[in-house]
Amino acid sequence: METYLLFIDESGDTGDPGKESSTNFLIIGGVIIPSKTWRYFAEKLSGLKKANRINPNTEVKWRHVHDPKPSSKNPLRRLSREKRKQYAMDLLFIIRENKDARLVVTVTSKAKAYKKNYIKQSQDPSESIYQCTITPTIERFHYFLNAKRATGMLVQDSRDFQQDSELRSFYDRLLKRGTHWTKLPNIIEGIFLTPSHFSVGIEFADFCVGAIYRYVTKKDSDYFNVIKHKFIGRYKKKGLKDGLKFWP
Repeated sequence: METYLLFIDESGDTGDPGKESSTNFLIIGGVIIPSKTWRYFAEKLSGLKKANRINPNTEVKWRHVHDPKPSSKNPLRRLSREKRKQYAMDLLFIIRENKDARLVVTVTSKAKAYKKNYIKQSQDPSESIYQCTITPTIERFHYFLNAKRATGMLVQDSRDFQQDSELRSFYDRLLKRGTHWTKLPNIIEGIFLTPSHFSVGIEFADFCVGAIYRYVTKKDSDYFNVIKHKFIGRYKKKGLKDGLKFWP
């Protein structure tokens, strides 16, 4: 039986969108790949970095691409603005050109979400927003696994200690009880949390989620168009819903 990995990252925050420092959207999702192709992606990413004279062990994040004044900590600082954009395009094309890679992402409009009574009345609205955003992503991963008759594992960028502890508890409940719509028997264990700089898969997830965030917030479709056909369900395969979920 094939095993697939879902590497998860996020863009935006969970705070009240009415506050000046808060984002209007929270996006959580990532890249699905078969475990046997992990080395392929690792080698492709390493090759891309070497071609741009970047240490293969250095993490490049989506925010480095459009950094208006790249600092000494930005690994893309030696590249022009156009070459930084090309780096992002080349990375996304690695996803596009691999026949096995798929995407599942949930886009939450926080202005709408914070109006929901069950969000307003929850003990921690920001954590509720986070959980309501990640749940459809996990459901779609399960639908994908079920259609493939495969098993899967979740790998996510770690946050701080308290948030990671809460996230582990949430996933434990989710996998034991299922969601309102489905049980999740095809997903193994709980959540594997790791710092993004130790994960090739999360580095790819960061760019995919970043591309979607830019598409949603700035109407810049250049990056999104590279990966838009990689969402599960886009070809109306039986048993699969659209892997790009807008909520509420």
